[in-house]
Amino acid sequence: MTLTCGTHSTTWSEEQRWPAEGLFTLTTGTTVSTAAWLSPSNVFHWTRVKLNVPGMSDYNPGKPWICKLRANGDIAADMHLFVDDGRTTGPTEEDAWQGGSKVAKMSAWYGLQDAARKRRPPSQTPGAWSGSVVATTADGVFLSVSQERWDKTKTAVQWIAAQLGNNPVEIEFKPLERFRGFLVYVGQTYRAMVPYLQGIHLTLDSWRPNRDDKEWRLARSAWPEELDSAVNLSVEDPKAPERVKTVECLASDVDALLHLTHYKKPPQVTARPSSCARVVIGFGDALGNGFGVSEADNKGGYQAI
Repeated sequence: MTLTCGTHSTTWSEEQRWPAEGLFTLTTGTTVSTAAWLSPSNVFHWTRVKLNVPGMSDYNPGKPWICKLRANGDIAADMHLFVDDGRTTGPTEEDAWQGGSKVAKMSAWYGLQDAARKRRPPSQTPGAWSGSVVATTADGVFLSVSQERWDKTKTAVQWIAAQLGNNPVEIEFKPLERFRGFLVYVGQTYRAMVPYLQGIHLTLDSWRPNRDDKEWRLARSAWPEELDSAVNLSVEDPKAPERVKTVECLASDVDALLHLTHYKKPPQVTARPSSCARVVIGFGDALGNGFGVSEADNKGGYQAI
């Protein structure tokens, strides 16, 4: 299994320019740094791009969907940007350092200041970046969040549960709206939480007029004529009340969120496993001589299962 080994984080601070120009210059510097990809002397060189997407016969969930490869088969060094923060990756610690150095020098040449105090040494556990904490081990690549963010997540879910315990019919709008934004952000790492945020979304919009009996938004064609006319005449969105009506599914959604966030420390979720298996389900006659006639392709031939 090929894993990205070294990482290096660099932040560029842009002063005396408006943000759009600074980001354009940063993007240009990064593009120029990685442009000479055909040259073996360039740390960012690569020879081919490999696709590994669901649906392909040789798809492997333990490898990236798309990656640049060197002639020897290693994943090439690369540069990743998140607004004004950059992180270089490489197959070795030295490549990660060289990649970060090259991009920082090119950005400085374009007039951007490299915030050297924010650099981190190459590591397979480089810490939080872009909302997640990524760790690469022999068992695979894993995602989590910081302890501070996890504690805040537990606090948000417990607050909602406490409010429902005090008043299961209504809940304060503004605090719930703030917690909703934070939980959506955490849901980028913990995807299992996303389906159980629906009750919060519906509750926050339960005061709006274009809703059915379960507070789902009605299609425009199903709106009453007087409501359709009122919306067309409205210039700005009406202000939400201080308290809103809770929806039926909110209690069960919060129970699920309490279960998912009961851990004291932030759990790690698998982004790329170190090994995988293929499950094939076949159907056949289980009576008499038909028992065991279903077969599976094991790449080494067919075998009865």
